[in-house]
Amino acid sequence: MTYSYSYRVGSVKLLGLARLLGIWRASVYKLVFRELLIFCVLYTATSCVYRLLLQSPVQKKIFEKIVVYSGTFESILPLTFILGFYVTVVVQRWWAQYCYIPWPDRIMSYFAVLIPGNDEAPVLLRRTAIRYLIQAEVLLLRTISSTVKKRFPTLQSLVDQGLMTENEFKLYNDEKVPHISSKYWVPTQWCAMLFHKAHSEKRITDFRLCVLLDELSKFKECLGTLFSYDWISIPLVYTQVATLAVYVFYFNSIVSRQYVNFASVREEFGPEISAKYSIDLYVPIDTLMQLFFYLGWLKVAEQMINPFGEDDDDFECNWIVDRNLKVGLFAVDNMLSMLPELEKDRWWKEEDPQMSYTQASEKFAMTGGWFGSTANLEVAPQNYGSSHGHLPNIPEDASESNFTSTHTLHSRGGGDQDVSPKKKKKRLPPLRIIPAVDRVDEVKTFFTTESQPSSPDISRSMPDTHFCFANNISANSYGRGGSGNGGGRQQRSREESGEARLAQLAEATQPESASTSGVGIDQSSSCRALLGN
Repeated sequence: MTYSYSYRVGSVKLLGLARLLGIWRASVYKLVFRELLIFCVLYTATSCVYRLLLQSPVQKKIFEKIVVYSGTFESILPLTFILGFYVTVVVQRWWAQYCYIPWPDRIMSYFAVLIPGNDEAPVLLRRTAIRYLIQAEVLLLRTISSTVKKRFPTLQSLVDQGLMTENEFKLYNDEKVPHISSKYWVPTQWCAMLFHKAHSEKRITDFRLCVLLDELSKFKECLGTLFSYDWISIPLVYTQVATLAVYVFYFNSIVSRQYVNFASVREEFGPEISAKYSIDLYVPIDTLMQLFFYLGWLKVAEQMINPFGEDDDDFECNWIVDRNLKVGLFAVDNMLSMLPELEKDRWWKEEDPQMSYTQASEKFAMTGGWFGSTANLEVAPQNYGSSHGHLPNIPEDASESNFTSTHTLHSRGGGDQDVSPKKKKKRLPPLRIIPAVDRVDEVKTFFTTESQPSSPDISRSMPDTHFCFANNISANSYGRGGSGNGGGRQQRSREESGEARLAQLAEATQPESASTSGVGIDQSSSCRALLGN
């Protein structure tokens, strides 16, 4: 069962986490001590070969070159990157599998409430439904957990344990049931058919049937997800890369960390290479610590990659099955007759209910409440005012020539400042589009001023206005040739034809318009602006 040490790290103490280093069960020492012992044996044997068996200087020179070369090879292995990413993926997968372990606590409450009745029929229905769910869970765990498989080695063992009846055993093994995969889903389907039968017998309503089937689907989804996690593993290639990198470093260290003749290496390779061979260590403590961390890192992933095994920190699936069966059957049967009577609580009609503290918990009492981290932040009264004054309301039809922007700087102590535009730009009168014609070549422009009362009637009520009669080139109707290339080609053709006709019209009317209007407005540019809109 998973070893829990939550109480030991409940509060910060002197050497709090260090006290966990003496625990043997589920510890890293239990996982790596075999590899470290083998390393010590191989390291000692290799050292004895160099010290005792290699007698000639040539043989020792060759061995020293191999040791130095193996030492330079260690820096090539990116062990930290490979192991860090690999263990992160494994831990996320490990926790996700735990979150998908199905628990009947939620659905058994729905069974107890939505399938009412204390006579034999509804009680049998509720108990059978719970038993089917536990049966499906056991059938699944038999396929992914070795501990559950050893407890229920055959399907007949489920019958012997009372989790499955003889009739259910025959139906489960019927040849008509597809056997292309695990058949853990069969009991959940039986449960759904029970609900349908109860609905047809008017025992549950339509709404209750939908709720029960929805909860059953969630339970079944958890089973299917666990089965998928067992089926789809972390890609084997990445597991091989991480394992191979660690063990290549492991065996390379047997040679690269050997002690060799300091003077010979210094003469051959220089002082920088020979520095780490200056001390003769019969037991390479630093190498053992490095291997301890790398091997421990790999063993963490090895233990968590399949939490349904038999390791110390694997999930206790047999306990989960026993707990779910006992709690589920009790909740849908005996629990219904154990409802306590309604009584007035101790603080009846009290506005401020309080509970007392023991002497051991008195120091943990919290006076007051929590109102937010900035609730007691004080702001100086002189900073209450706004940093900017109110800007004047500007009419929508106002121009730059008849207003100035005033800005009062209260926070800087400044007075009113008038901000006027540096350069006045001529603005065209607003365009008004009147859909009155069907052809672009019938565009007409009218320019009216106070000195020209003989303008058309439509412009007398709105002076200084440029009217452009263009039904087909208005902003609402122009460019609706469709989407895609076809619409774009139609729009470009209309633009080209419209531009050409507008240019001809402008050349024909420019002298007369300029002499009569006195405004100097380019009609073609105005209509082009309209086309752009």
